[in-house]
Amino acid sequence: MGDFNAKIGMPGPYEREIMGKYGYGTRNLRGERLIQYANEYKLSVMKTFFKKKQSRKWTWISPDQRTKNEIDFILSNNPKSITNMEIFGIVNFPSHHRMLRCCLTITSPR
Repeated sequence: MGDFNAKIGMPGPYEREIMGKYGYGTRNLRGERLIQYANEYKLSVMKTFFKKKQSRKWTWISPDQRTKNEIDFILSNNPKSITNMEIFGIVNFPSHHRMLRCCLTITSPR
């Protein structure tokens, strides 16, 4: 997981295995690289699999408060273990980023 500074946008026709249908914005060059990386290592961009309001998708806002982007992601090689993703809208420290969290289901070996 991390701040990739990548805008991945909506999934292309051959990206359904690594992306869900809930992208945000348009893709940039770093987004293209992140999608290529996820495809090469069979990782899923988890945030795109959960339907959220537009106001709950962006993770970064510009200093002038006009531009919002989704640039923070969690990638997983086991997408069935992640049951939800959320954005924290209000945090108690100064930042242009909003925190991202995911809920996992972990099973212990027998």
